[in-house]
Amino acid sequence: MTMAVIDLGDVSDSPAGPDDYPDGGRRRKIDRAAAGRWIRGVIAAVAVLALGGSGQPGPPVLHQVWSTPFSDMDAMTVLGGSVFLYRSVPGGESELTAHDLATGTTRWSRRTPGDPIWMTTLPRAGVLLLPTGEELVERQLPDGGYLSYVHSGRLTALDPVTGEQLWEHDGMQTGEETGDSLLLFERAENGRLTTLRLIGTRTGAILWERAAPPLAENVAVLSEAGVPSRVVTASNEGELTMSAFSDGRPQSSGRVPWTPVSAASGEGSQLTTAGGRILVITNGSQQSEVTAYHPDDLRRLWSRVMPGWTYAETCGPLICLGASGNFTSAVDPATGEQRWDFLGNSFNGIPVGEGRLLMSTGDTIPSQAILHVATGRQIGPSVPGYVTFRDRGTGSLMLLRGLYPDPERNAVSRLDPATGRTITFGAIRVTQGRFCDGADRYLACLDSGRLVITAVG
Repeated sequence: MTMAVIDLGDVSDSPAGPDDYPDGGRRRKIDRAAAGRWIRGVIAAVAVLALGGSGQPGPPVLHQVWSTPFSDMDAMTVLGGSVFLYRSVPGGESELTAHDLATGTTRWSRRTPGDPIWMTTLPRAGVLLLPTGEELVERQLPDGGYLSYVHSGRLTALDPVTGEQLWEHDGMQTGEETGDSLLLFERAENGRLTTLRLIGTRTGAILWERAAPPLAENVAVLSEAGVPSRVVTASNEGELTMSAFSDGRPQSSGRVPWTPVSAASGEGSQLTTAGGRILVITNGSQQSEVTAYHPDDLRRLWSRVMPGWTYAETCGPLICLGASGNFTSAVDPATGEQRWDFLGNSFNGIPVGEGRLLMSTGDTIPSQAILHVATGRQIGPSVPGYVTFRDRGTGSLMLLRGLYPDPERNAVSRLDPATGRTITFGAIRVTQGRFCDGADRYLACLDSGRLVITAVG
């Protein structure tokens, strides 16, 4: 049984009641001391019952379990029951340390060359990825602008449990985790792709390695029925090449309408995939055009115009087209026919269960909504707050919501995506952009130069 304290404010000067109240429109005067004794007695009785008759108060719902210094230049991520801190140390090196999320106990630590840039996790395979040796290159374009991109670099994969190095390869990761394999690519200094390489996610074994198609600068992985099937590349002239994901062999190619990206404005075409279709999105400041092509023969299937900058992603059986201004249109992958619209942006980065979709609404004060993917019908009310992480065990989402007038005070709540119901636990302090991560019942948040771990419940 859980008890909540509700702040009712100052009620010492209660207003007069309506004229039809007894005693001439005035509420009967209450003996405050007697009322206070009565209320305290009821609360004590309920508390004893809630605690099984022990009479002892329970632990706070939110409580800090440990903390450690943490700066704006450091990196942090959570995987399983560990939190990984990637920090600069004297001597031009970085130190990566794994701590037990619940206790703060150090599990392992290792040094790496250079400054910490970022790190990422591959939860399905149980791998921690670190980049090293990346170089930023700026290239002047014909329109006078400059295009900045990262080339070279090397990826190191670690076992998150032991810190042992699993493999090391030149290149960068493309797309999201695809199960037991990972596609890497390398670039030349002029920005063009040079090498494509498919490796085993845990072993690092090279499954295939091929030279990228001539003049290719963009690469994406096409999945069909949730399984990677093709590697798609595009040149800056719109030359598309499809290769088999399994062995890298080229299958077909062709040219589609393409607008080179302007470094001055950022407008132009980009390659992506969603819903088993190859998509070319030509972004503009006022509107964007999304064109879908069949992966077998590059046959043009449909085209849609969206307001402002647009992105696309797979939303169950549909494709979600998200536009600036918090607007999402869900369309049929085969025809482009609109199925539903929603004033919000889809958040596929955090899955919420089969047939359901997480949508984020609002700009300055965001809220979260759970939708049925096929119909766009909302499940439960919208819930204010930012999503920090998804509990893999229960599927619930942990949310933070800034409390006026102190933006660093944040309410902590849990949203059940199956029912749309929410439980609020209390409030914690979070600084540095409300950045938090977590797992199970633990929140890892930044607060005034420290990483603070809070237990929920």
